[in-house]
Amino acid sequence: MFDEVYCVSDKKVTVLPDQIIDLVKSLEIPLPPGYLEYMTTLGKGSYCDKIIVYEPELISKEYQEARKTWDDNYFWEAGKEVLTKEQVLNSILFAISEDGDDIIFQPDIPDKLFVLPRQDNTIYWIEGGFYNPLNWYGIGHIPQYTPQPLKYFIPYVNREFFHFETSFATNEFSDIVNLFASHWKESVIHQYPLESNCVRFFLQTIGAKIQLLQTGNQKFRIYIDYDKDYREEVALFSNSLRKPGFYYSGEPPGSYGI
Repeated sequence: MFDEVYCVSDKKVTVLPDQIIDLVKSLEIPLPPGYLEYMTTLGKGSYCDKIIVYEPELISKEYQEARKTWDDNYFWEAGKEVLTKEQVLNSILFAISEDGDDIIFQPDIPDKLFVLPRQDNTIYWIEGGFYNPLNWYGIGHIPQYTPQPLKYFIPYVNREFFHFETSFATNEFSDIVNLFASHWKESVIHQYPLESNCVRFFLQTIGAKIQLLQTGNQKFRIYIDYDKDYREEVALFSNSLRKPGFYYSGEPPGSYGI
């Protein structure tokens, strides 16, 4: 099931099956669909820049405090047809979204996961569990996410961010895209547009995800998320960005140079 997920880097931090078995025994619950396969195949990291799944140790450490937080700040009354408050307060926190939504498992409903949105008073559900953690649905069975052109995973190990931008509009968007394609032509594994003003590249040789964005004022921003063992290669590429007016602006929020 996870063979179709593109791993940005082969440096993974996976979890041993015995650790997951110990979690099941200590909490006396079944496993959510796909959790064991996800953690033993992909491990710690970010799924499509949307989902962060907790390892067993973190689940054991956080679930009781999460229940207290839900109880103290409960506001998901619009989702009572999906889960009652009592069901929520007996659930286990298994993951979070990059937007701060809690992804929970209700042991009495073991075939799916549920989402407690941070800025929404309803409750969503995830069909298929961790086999497809972006398969969110709301009331009326309305999908909450547009399908990704590519399912990808970024392991949280040995990563670094570079952030470049222009202070003025100097080039056509297509020219900057071509600059990337020509420099990295031997190693571009995937390249696809997210929108008319945004394109994403995956480079296997440096374990990187690169995103190019043209803002509303026609300036450009580039985010390079890469394996820091290849810092010299990224620095070399950054030299080619000077002519079209880019400058280094540091690490964007959320950098995990670990």
